Amino acid sequence: MVPPKRLLKVLFKDSPYENFPLVDYPQKEGGWHSESSVFDKLIADIQPELVIEVGTWLGASALRMADKLKAQSSDARVLCVDTWLGAAEFWDCQSDPERYEALDIKHGFPSVFYQFIANILHAGAQDTVVPFPQTSANAAVWLKKRNITSKLIYIDGSHEEADVYADLTAYWPLLEVGGVIFGDDYDAFWPGVIISVNRFAVENGLEAEVGDGFWQLRKETAVTKPKLTQVDELAALRAENAILRAHLTSSILKTDHLVDQIASNNFFVREVQEEKARAGHFWDLLKEAEAEIERLKKQ
Repeated sequence: MVPPKRLLKVLFKDSPYENFPLVDYPQKEGGWHSESSVFDKLIADIQPELVIEVGTWLGASALRMADKLKAQSSDARVLCVDTWLGAAEFWDCQSDPERYEALDIKHGFPSVFYQFIANILHAGAQDTVVPFPQTSANAAVWLKKRNITSKLIYIDGSHEEADVYADLTAYWPLLEVGGVIFGDDYDAFWPGVIISVNRFAVENGLEAEVGDGFWQLRKETAVTKPKLTQVDELAALRAENAILRAHLTSSILKTDHLVDQIASNNFFVREVQEEKARAGHFWDLLKEAEAEIERLKKQ
């Protein structure tokens, strides 16, 4: 196993921080939810030597965790796994300053990675934060081959349903017993996150802790709890997904008049109209799901 303090040297022949042209990259803040006290509480409770962060962007949450880790141990590290190419939604609108413009595309390729490196240097956290410019899948394979595990893993990469589930599946084996894997954006705006977390929890006999938009899964033992039977598992998943989709559609309907006012193109308006047309079906699913959950509770 590679000690956390050696990760930077194992990953890079030459440190990405060495001789970096910092004068060309003023500090630039960016990110979401890094101000949450969840990071402080988990680090204080678990006291990990290594935090694995899947999806880091400009490093706001990584810097928050690095600050708390340094206070506990000079050898602790945050390993930041990201392609720095942006998620799918980053490429939707070329006038979006938080996403597309933040990619800092040069000659057709995003250069936001260099802004991340600059932010770490500006904060003086280069001894604690280790970048790993890779896909989450490839990084998980690399970590597994070297038997590198962690007591705290933060999943904040792609929010697409299949991607979130894949990250949970890939990084759960890297989580140590007694550790926590967690993430944010557990809300109706990101249905893929809720569906995948719920599905993974049900399939592995886990209970998701949810609050303030964050979710947590704890690994209590080396072996997960007995799985539900296939019939009950599918029923529970169907019920959870139906409730989520109904809740999401309800939110869209409630804000429909606002969307119509701010929509800038006919395509977006048409998307809203299509969602509205599906509302009746989703409400039927919601009623079926509530009945199904009540049945499962009585078993």
